[in-house]
Amino acid sequence: MSVLDPEAAYVGALLWLPVDSATRAAGLVEPGDLADPRLRVVLQIVRDVAADGVAPDPLVCVAHARRTAAVSSTHATKQLTELVAELYGAVPLPASVDFYAGGVLDGALRRRCALLGERIGQVAETASLAELVRVVGAEVIAVFELRNRRAAVLAGLGMSVADMAA
Repeated sequence: MSVLDPEAAYVGALLWLPVDSATRAAGLVEPGDLADPRLRVVLQIVRDVAADGVAPDPLVCVAHARRTAAVSSTHATKQLTELVAELYGAVPLPASVDFYAGGVLDGALRRRCALLGERIGQVAETASLAELVRVVGAEVIAVFELRNRRAAVLAGLGMSVADMAA
């Protein structure tokens, strides 16, 4: 995993933040926006820890994961510990967490658009026209909801409307 990956930088930056900042920043991205399932787990742990009023530093997050059985085996705990340490140690600049969130949402929007194409293609081959139109509508709504969340994050960064056109 490269820390130059926005997902790794975003989750790693959260591990450096005080509780109030972590709570706010962890709400910019949904776990499903992350392509890497391991980072989804860490994001959820960060959210849980921050919701408890505790800054989500690496030791706190690993202890929380053990206590709540978010990881259950010795091997899984070791993998989580190594991942959290890697994320924490390699984040470029924790204060840029909102920019990293924007990068995460850029990738999520691209993946969601690709998924839209796949789903519509599958349904077009097998379903009725009524079902096809229903699926197209639902997929377009999902894309626009993600686009709107991305636009809100970018607006918070002071980016122009042209930067948010997607």
